[in-house]
Amino acid sequence: MATESRIWQRTDTPRRASGRRVVYFVGIACFVWIFAIGNAGKANDLDRARELVRVGEYEQAIDLAKEQVAKRVWNEAWPRLLIDTYLTIGKF
Repeated sequence: MATESRIWQRTDTPRRASGRRVVYFVGIACFVWIFAIGNAGKANDLDRARELVRVGEYEQAIDLAKEQVAKRVWNEAWPRLLIDTYLTIGKF
């Protein structure tokens, strides 16, 4: 009976548990950082495409939007931009 109670006792020292928390925190921080950097480039492309529409470069904006829609980017902004650009130039 005494050995059973020892099995269920926590064997981690406070120092080891603290180290695990630090590793966990660093892992989460790296994940958030990578996610933020990955989305920054996508937003930059979208801003560039919107700027192309604004200055009247519709064909370039359509090509960029078609490329992103074909990649199946998980964002409704690309199909919306493509549709709006088509409507602007009269292609429906």
